[in-house]
Amino acid sequence: ILLLMHGIGLTGTLEGLAAFLDESKVVMSRDGQIICDSADLTVVLPRLLGEEHSAFRARPYPGEVEFRLTYGAIEGQPYPWLFVDPRTLERAAVKAGFDFAVAARGARGAFAAVLKPRK
Repeated sequence: ILLLMHGIGLTGTLEGLAAFLDESKVVMSRDGQIICDSADLTVVLPRLLGEEHSAFRARPYPGEVEFRLTYGAIEGQPYPWLFVDPRTLERAAVKAGFDFAVAARGARGAFAAVLKPRK
């Protein structure tokens, strides 16, 4: 399962991530893997953790964000998106029965990861 360009964000929330990982094990072969990338928002946007943005800090997890697409005067409905940091992704992966490895690290908290079903 290939989820690049922050595609793991489609899971929307940490609960959605857990459900996705559980379902992935059902449809994957034992030799399958999930390759994904994401970013740690506490690295990318540290100013959002300051006092002036207490609503951001009040979220259960700072990587659970909401997007809304616009084009001119057209405004879409908001939808959830997940930016998951590597430690949180590893905990979720291990809990779901995957081995986890960071394959690469990039600038501003970005990383790529590989998850393989534990044998």
